[in-house]
Amino acid sequence: MKKLLSPLFMGIAAIAFLIISCNKSDDAPVYDANAQFKTDSVTLKNYVSQNYPDAQYNSETGIWYEILAEGTGNYEYKVVDTLNGKYLKFKPTVKYVGKLLSGSVFDQTDTAK
Repeated sequence: MKKLLSPLFMGIAAIAFLIISCNKSDDAPVYDANAQFKTDSVTLKNYVSQNYPDAQYNSETGIWYEILAEGTGNYEYKVVDTLNGKYLKFKPTVKYVGKLLSGSVFDQTDTAK
């Protein structure tokens, strides 16, 4: 009988612990994705306007960019309609540096090319 009570007690204790730990507290902070997005957007806009005053914002992609030197060259544009989808195909060369708000670089083009 003792061999049966120990695992039974442990099982009941584990279930009780799981139930208690899953209860939500009323004072726990609630994550609001929209509020966080608005806060991040304002922070990013302020950072970009202070550090890169000539930067432009593309509202369709959500990307801030700055054209440092306008490119020249012959581009071949080809519009392909596949399954009612239109694709613009060309091969531009882009040099970029992706930075976090802290200034640390997270991505950039290969400088050796």
